[in-house]
Amino acid sequence: MEKKLPPHPAIFIALYAVGIPLCYLQLVSPPASLMSLMSLPLLIVASIYYVIFLARLWELAQASPLRIKKPISGEAVGLQNVPLFNFYWLFISHRNLALHLNHLAGQEKIPVTLVTIGCALTVSIVLSPVGFIILAITYFYFYESARCIGRKEK
Repeated sequence: MEKKLPPHPAIFIALYAVGIPLCYLQLVSPPASLMSLMSLPLLIVASIYYVIFLARLWELAQASPLRIKKPISGEAVGLQNVPLFNFYWLFISHRNLALHLNHLAGQEKIPVTLVTIGCALTVSIVLSPVGFIILAITYFYFYESARCIGRKEK
């Protein structure tokens, strides 16, 4: 069974980058509630793309022989929706995904820039706009690794 590539992270990052500021407009200027309402579809679509992105990356990571936590794609995505546990799970999920993708790329000798595990860990610690920027950069590395690994498997 051929594994599909995840959607490019630029899609959901751009949707979040537009939707989140529109949502915050209501806090700054209450008459701007229409703008806030317009942000809802953007954020829903961005969230759907994000879930697909992570699920497909974890499907690809299942081929890794590393003996560290390797959840199935549904578990990896689903546990991010458990209140309070999601802070811990974000840490585990991104770190282990980086380790598995890097291992697959190294094992297959695929010439790709490895995902910086430090970036994946920093994202989990820094929950702020700076964390969002680091997360966006990390997702581009995740995508590039997945694209190269997917091309090698064909």
